[in-house]
Amino acid sequence: MARPFWWFQGDSVAALRNALEGAGENPRLEVHLDGQQMTLHVFGAGEVGELAEGGGGINDAHICPPQCP
Repeated sequence: MARPFWWFQGDSVAALRNALEGAGENPRLEVHLDGQQMTLHVFGAGEVGELAEGGGGINDAHICPPQCP
């Protein structure tokens, strides 16, 4: 059996691309796991990552299985 993985598609991928491009040179991507949920956060160079509790980021992740592309 293959190992589970998380995937993003459509608007989430476009949002990630835009966030990375808008963060300038040397952006940082943080991946946060909370149980079966995954959220992506993009920070510009030198930006301190202060994350609001339960908010922000790109969080339209799907885990496979059971929801596979």
